[in-house]
Amino acid sequence: MTISEATEAAEAPPPPPDGMGSDGTTLWEGVTGRFSLEPGELSLLETWARLLDDITAMREQVEADGLMIAGSRGQQRQHPLLAEIRASRLAAVKVAATLALPSEDEQSPAQIRAARAARARWLGGSVG
Repeated sequence: MTISEATEAAEAPPPPPDGMGSDGTTLWEGVTGRFSLEPGELSLLETWARLLDDITAMREQVEADGLMIAGSRGQQRQHPLLAEIRASRLAAVKVAATLALPSEDEQSPAQIRAARAARARWLGGSVG
């Protein structure tokens, strides 16, 4: 992965894609404000952000309808969006893991390579 600190990049972060909701935009701006991502990584980020927006919309619908709804014969049954919310959460976790952003206390792969190169220059040889 070629994630590098956004502050190292000379360009401004890309704006959120059209039609992105509040939660997705917050995620998009938080990630692109810190990291410079390759096109494939931006695509993963967009998928993750849109999943968050979908989860928010589904939760709002469940809150409006209630956890239980009337089935086809009038019986009470669990809201069908609850299963979709669970599936979307799992998908969001998988997409986030695939994107593999470093945590706050971790260095990105680009930072690790830069630090190794600096040590090698300083020590006058290769450092692994």
